[in-house]
Amino acid sequence: MPLGASITFGVGKDPQNGENGYRKYVRDWLIAEGYEVDMVGSQTGNGQMPDNVRTSISLKYLPCR
Repeated sequence: MPLGASITFGVGKDPQNGENGYRKYVRDWLIAEGYEVDMVGSQTGNGQMPDNVRTSISLKYLPCR
């Protein structure tokens, strides 16, 4: 499950990656290594990669201890 803030959501355009954040790189790498990949999460959208789901949260909601 891709979990994180703006880097997971895909803020800002990467010319080679679009607005997929790090998720597309990780997915493509795992598939190239022979793994079967099924991205999971509670949110969709942002980016045009296949299997485009993630859970993005704002850092302000993470408790600091």
